[in-house]
Amino acid sequence: MKKVYLLTVLVYSFVVTCQAQESNQGKVEKLKPPFENQGQQEDYWAQEFFNKHYIKVDYKKYPDSIKVSDNNVYVYGEKQFKVITSNNNFKSIFMLGLLYPQLIYGNINSAIKTASKIEALTVNEQFFYKLNKGENLTISEIEELSFLNPNNNVKRFRFWLSTQHMANPTVYLFELTNENVKEPSSLQDFISGSKLTFFKSGWLIL
Repeated sequence: MKKVYLLTVLVYSFVVTCQAQESNQGKVEKLKPPFENQGQQEDYWAQEFFNKHYIKVDYKKYPDSIKVSDNNVYVYGEKQFKVITSNNNFKSIFMLGLLYPQLIYGNINSAIKTASKIEALTVNEQFFYKLNKGENLTISEIEELSFLNPNNNVKRFRFWLSTQHMANPTVYLFELTNENVKEPSSLQDFISGSKLTFFKSGWLIL
């Protein structure tokens, strides 16, 4: 009798555990103040940003060839930016054309000017000319926000975008979706079959 009772308890515990795991599938961990440090505060801002601004959009990959220089400058046609990261998985996001500067500053191309013509421009004209081409743009501090991933098919990230002419970087948040993932996979495999489904600027780092 005791053996039967013990077996019943074990089976019940197993069922309850499985149900709890299933009920948590797709839920995002909720962060609430107070916070112990700035990192927790920024994680909270990211959580609230997705909650308030999230709209799923299927972005197209960059359609043309992508060039990468030795100093980590990624060139997409007439636009470019520098990517600072030692993580090859994050680098693949830019090599695969999932993220590219046209998403930030649009597809308007400026006529290429010679050095003498650039020097003849006013300070403001030079700033907007270089800004439109993506020169002096640097992406850094890329990280996956695993606590915001709602399920195995979605991964959310953030990075800092810096420009030479602005003292403070801007936080950008984005989401990659891989609909072919059936179970937890490596980040490399996930990114290789993913598409960009959310991209938006967040706030300034002060």
